[in-house]
Amino acid sequence: MAILTIEKERLPYSFDMDMGTRTYTFDVRYNNKHDYFTMDISQGGTPLALGVKLVWGVPLFESMETTDFPLESIVPYGSDPEELVSWETLGNSVFLNVGDENAVIV
Repeated sequence: MAILTIEKERLPYSFDMDMGTRTYTFDVRYNNKHDYFTMDISQGGTPLALGVKLVWGVPLFESMETTDFPLESIVPYGSDPEELVSWETLGNSVFLNVGDENAVIV
């Protein structure tokens, strides 16, 4: 399992990640008013999901299981299941775990 690091000082921003045989683009945003993060995913310029909220223990894009989405899961996870994915916790006690050890962040 790999850890996906979110560079909070760059928000909002986009990055590419190779997952399996495909390259996906992720857009990360932060809602300052309500203290939560969202992620969009696209492939080849085609949006697959927009504004998916990061929630502890819930795989991103879980409810969107089609062949367009990565097989590997991305799950916000930490030691405390009661913890929120917030500005303070993301990257400190909550991390984005990528299910594929061979995932390469570009």
